[in-house]
Amino acid sequence: MNYFKINYSKLQNIKQIKFNVILSLISFSIIVLLFLSVFIKTTKSILLYGIVNDNVIKIKISNELSDVVKNNNYVFVNNKKLKYKVDSFGDVELVGEKIFQDVNLIIDEKIMNNEVVKIILRYNEKRLIKHILDLFK
Repeated sequence: MNYFKINYSKLQNIKQIKFNVILSLISFSIIVLLFLSVFIKTTKSILLYGIVNDNVIKIKISNELSDVVKNNNYVFVNNKKLKYKVDSFGDVELVGEKIFQDVNLIIDEKIMNNEVVKIILRYNEKRLIKHILDLFK
């Protein structure tokens, strides 16, 4: 019988979980995340390589991204933000089931000729909350 009395006294002294504190922490964290998601922006980006010749960068892009290149103003060349203008769209090439197109971009900064540069093209900038809501559609 002593065994049951000891267990009962241990059960009486166990600290209980305070669910109101846990619920308030969860609700506070959700509110903070929603608040942050309104101000944080997300972008899609693509990494390309191009060849420079007299301030003209020749790149090959997918046919789906030709509108992005036309409508964008800035490109990151070797981690420098540069303004560019589309000089011309060149030859079309079929690789498998995808269509690629040559594009010549005129940049406003001098880069060494015949240099291979790394280009990051960022597009489709949205707020994080809008991006999350688009995922549910």
